[in-house]
Amino acid sequence: MCRRTIDVASQDAAEESSIETSREQSRYDAVIDVLLCPMCGVASPAGSMSCPNCGEDFGTPTGSMWRQGNKTLVMHKNAEMPNRCVKSNRPSTRYLKRKLSWHHPGWYALILVCNMIVYAIAALIVRKTATIYVGLSEEWFVRRQRAILISWTLSLLGIALLVTGIALVDASEYAVAMIPLGIILLLGGLIYGVVRARIVEVKKIKDDYIWLNGCCAEYLDELPEWTGELL
Repeated sequence: MCRRTIDVASQDAAEESSIETSREQSRYDAVIDVLLCPMCGVASPAGSMSCPNCGEDFGTPTGSMWRQGNKTLVMHKNAEMPNRCVKSNRPSTRYLKRKLSWHHPGWYALILVCNMIVYAIAALIVRKTATIYVGLSEEWFVRRQRAILISWTLSLLGIALLVTGIALVDASEYAVAMIPLGIILLLGGLIYGVVRARIVEVKKIKDDYIWLNGCCAEYLDELPEWTGELL
């Protein structure tokens, strides 16, 4: 009888130990997926730099994002960018979904050797793609919206002048001047939009990593130096 009691007690202790081990493993797994704020206990996505509830600073995420020099951000494809504006390093209030695509510049030679259609087909086959969410402050979000508006305004005005000039080329001597002016406004609007509304620029995508330009120096200074493959 005594031996049975001891066996039952040992079995209960083993079960309690197994349950506690499972709990510890669950806590460990949770830490991998989320960050628990030490101040308020609210869970945030892994890679967050601050608590969305109380604003507690989590510091710099490690193991998923690096800087290369003072211009380039290197990040894992699955990394979540921190809650910082990439242009000002202030807390981000907006996120832009960016679908990135890249292929080796050598493939552009197909345009000269063959034609644009062959190049386009080859580029679709060999390209590397990734999707990221870029943080922006309200100020930089408004700046981008303004740049897009200006770009569309100039481009549409250029198209209007170009069409009007072509339609009236035989009826008015001023119509001839509208055509080059319309072309200038159209191209100027497109170029302005590409330059001013672009937030980040993909430089390379290889294996599971992305190289980006366009982040401010303050944003990059908080990241560890990349020691892997050069850009």
